[in-house]
Amino acid sequence: MFTSKNLPVNKFLPLPPPGLTCQVIPFFKLTRYLSRCPLTFEYIRNKKQVKFKFKLSSISFVLSLISALFLHISLAIGHIQYSDFLEYDLFQGSGIWPPDNSIIYHIHDYVSGFSYGLVNSISTLYVIISAIDYLLAFLKAPELSKSLNNWNEIDDDMRKMDMVMDKIAIKNFIIYFITFFEFVPTLFFASMVTVSRFDVRYPINSVLSMIYGYLPHTCYAVEDSQALIMLKCLQVEFRQVRNHIEKYLSEGQDQLPIRKIHQILIKLRSKAKLCGEFLAPQELLSIFLTMYTTAGSFFLFVTMFSNPSVDRSAGGLILIAFASIWPLFGISRLVVKIWVAVSITKEEMEIASLLKNRELQLKLGTWGTDYSSEVRRVYNLLTSSPTEVSFNNYVKLNNALILGAILPLSRWLFSLSLLPVCLQPSRDISCGIVSWGRPASKVPKECGNFTTTFTNEDDPTPRSIAERGPTHIIDDDPPTTTVNRISSPYQIIDPDEFVLPFSDSQG
Repeated sequence: MFTSKNLPVNKFLPLPPPGLTCQVIPFFKLTRYLSRCPLTFEYIRNKKQVKFKFKLSSISFVLSLISALFLHISLAIGHIQYSDFLEYDLFQGSGIWPPDNSIIYHIHDYVSGFSYGLVNSISTLYVIISAIDYLLAFLKAPELSKSLNNWNEIDDDMRKMDMVMDKIAIKNFIIYFITFFEFVPTLFFASMVTVSRFDVRYPINSVLSMIYGYLPHTCYAVEDSQALIMLKCLQVEFRQVRNHIEKYLSEGQDQLPIRKIHQILIKLRSKAKLCGEFLAPQELLSIFLTMYTTAGSFFLFVTMFSNPSVDRSAGGLILIAFASIWPLFGISRLVVKIWVAVSITKEEMEIASLLKNRELQLKLGTWGTDYSSEVRRVYNLLTSSPTEVSFNNYVKLNNALILGAILPLSRWLFSLSLLPVCLQPSRDISCGIVSWGRPASKVPKECGNFTTTFTNEDDPTPRSIAERGPTHIIDDDPPTTTVNRISSPYQIIDPDEFVLPFSDSQG
């Protein structure tokens, strides 16, 4: 005999739409593969939700920790080797590294010493922030688990109000927008960094070059994507509340469940505050990195195109591509965050507009003062203090951020664009500037399409400046040194030995 206890009722009931945690799980699986999410996942099938757990003794935490340590030790070794911090290779004579190749980022042959140091500082900053992001990911894993599980509670409250969870759809946003906006450009730039160093004949070098090329950029993309996903979750939850109110009004229902709606809105606003506090450390670092790399890349772009002696070889073209596209990519990431955050406020304003219309209807109705005052309280809450995603009150993702960050950043970029002009007061010393701050071994033997040779009475053999060493091009003693300029209006000048072409008596 079948009773209600042994009938498989759950198997015949339609499953609810997937909750937020079920839709974001592919992204957090990816972060776990990258050793950035030391959490375990437990599926709740009847609710189509996922419960996140954090345990120090779990296999997920131990494996993620070991993998993260290995990646960053390899990253540190690769950075020391590839950033020219040392004048010699690590583990010399071991056969680990391939011989020097002219394509492999001899950036110092294309730009000035200052620009070369700027490139190294950007790569160093990426490595440092990558390590900080991984550290914060482990330290804040319990808080992340609690924050994600809190979405399950909010979804349960919405289902109790008989909300049709059709507007909570974020899976396509993750699959398409996050993939093509965040990861495809990142992998493209990372591949440009990696391909010139990769050599299958040297397996250790190949592994280190892949880690050095991909890990910092991927870490930046993952952190940026996590912020966008958490902001998007807030947006779709507010949209679901708005859709529920519109459905009530369109069906001519007598009364809105205004108290329950009020409670949901309070939870969502509290969630927005907690979201901002959780994202604050990583996002402040991300904004700083975006501003620094954007300004530095723009400076490199202007410097290289303002100098006609820049070589258009493979390494130079890679640097030009990086310096021209990366600033736009960095600014677009910041603008998208602002766009998603502003959309949250817009959803709130639309809810307030619906309640305002409802309040006008209440003036002609007989639903009581308690109901009317509840509607007014919700309306005043949404209009007097709109929801803002604030990173510990340092940055607020609203229109003020556009004026407070984007415009100063643009002015900074414009100022940097003028800096190469200030550094080059005369075209006659442009090549001299190229050699500032660089060792003699790295000074190019030729500068553009011209050659400068020297003839001396003691040494009649013509030699270039790189072969001869530092020499006065403009000298007070013309008979001993002559300059033969060949098809060029330029002069190669050593800035440390620059001498005015007149003596004190002439002055």
